[in-house]
Amino acid sequence: MEKLTKGQRTQHLIIENTLKLIGSDGFNNVSIQSIANNCGISQTAVLNHFKNKQTLFSEVRKFVRADNYQYVDSQMKTKDNAFERLCKHFDGTIEWGLKYKESGQIVILSYYHGCYDEMSKEVVKEIVEMAEERILSYVYSGLRESIFSFSDTPEDVSSVIHSYILGAYTKSISSSKSTKISKVDIRRNRIILKNILGYKG
Repeated sequence: MEKLTKGQRTQHLIIENTLKLIGSDGFNNVSIQSIANNCGISQTAVLNHFKNKQTLFSEVRKFVRADNYQYVDSQMKTKDNAFERLCKHFDGTIEWGLKYKESGQIVILSYYHGCYDEMSKEVVKEIVEMAEERILSYVYSGLRESIFSFSDTPEDVSSVIHSYILGAYTKSISSSKSTKISKVDIRRNRIILKNILGYKG
């Protein structure tokens, strides 16, 4: 594993502490000064790495997205068919948000702030595009495996699935105190995916 430079370690420290503060104090109550205090460094040191709060929050969102992808990917097994991988993607996304609550909240906050500022809007656009691309890869795999049957385009189906995942994710993160996805939610997710995909399994 490549050793991090001092600057990279400081950036990582800033991002992790920003994430914790957003989780405990809320997005709007986090300042560069409070981040600096939490890190044990000066405000100038924070701004040497991130030119402003918006840039820092954008990097935090990228960090969170990468962490989510790594967690979801770790749930997959080589022998899984496309439907099983999609189910694990659906369930894993929700469980990740429940397990890592500060990170889970960042995803919802990204969509909220996308309504108000251009930088957040661009981040959300990228999140959606990447998420739908991942789902689309599973959909195409299922078609190749001859286990899916639907009349819409694969792109439209992937977009619908992403919308369902986002809705289920928001509901779970906003209302559940558990760190694990419920059996009821797992069953619901499978019913939704089976109906959308025309799963033949």
